[in-house]
Amino acid sequence: MVLSSIFQKRTAVGGQSGGFAQMAPIMQGFMDIGPLIIKNRGFLAKIFTNLLVQLAITYYVFENYPVTEHKWLFFFASLVCIIIIAGSNLPYWAKALVFAVFSYMSGRVLAIYKEKYSEEVIREGILGAMGIFAIMFIVGAAIPVLGEKFGWGLFFALLGLLVARIVTILNGKIAEHKKWLSGAGIGIFGLFVMYDTNNILKRASYYDGDFVTASLDYYLDIINLVQDVIGFNN
Repeated sequence: MVLSSIFQKRTAVGGQSGGFAQMAPIMQGFMDIGPLIIKNRGFLAKIFTNLLVQLAITYYVFENYPVTEHKWLFFFASLVCIIIIAGSNLPYWAKALVFAVFSYMSGRVLAIYKEKYSEEVIREGILGAMGIFAIMFIVGAAIPVLGEKFGWGLFFALLGLLVARIVTILNGKIAEHKKWLSGAGIGIFGLFVMYDTNNILKRASYYDGDFVTASLDYYLDIINLVQDVIGFNN
């Protein structure tokens, strides 16, 4: 690597370039994003094709169907779908069909946002989530492999956020803390985008070719980011 060798030489001669030498791997990571995407272009194409289809299903249902009267039934059915997709050895086509059912149910549940917020607010939430996704995708592709410990840290952070939200709901103080909880959600799910991207591009064994589960991870990141951006701005 040309850049890293230059920094190392400058450190050896001047003794004052240690900071630059430490930044060299990160800079090199950003320079390697293009080749890394090209190397994984087949897997990425499958992931984003499925992701866009599932998001399109959710958005169509969101726009054209009323809010379901059985939100809790849809919620628990959605959890079952997630478990089937992520935890089973079904063929990819079968997982994609289950994903489509999950996307439909998500659209029905999320339709409640039409009653709470204007189209402009929802549009801003979607655009904000897409911006965060793009930035964290680049960061996740540039940084070194994060590993399992980072993933567990995110999991426990998300668990803590869920507990905090439940406590504020039970205390009747959700309105007071909504902005802060939404801000925390943006941070956590932004880091999830970074972590998922890092696993997709730099840990081939993590998904082992399962583009449906990989696209599900991105889908959940995006849906939660949209909700938290809307909550933070309002």
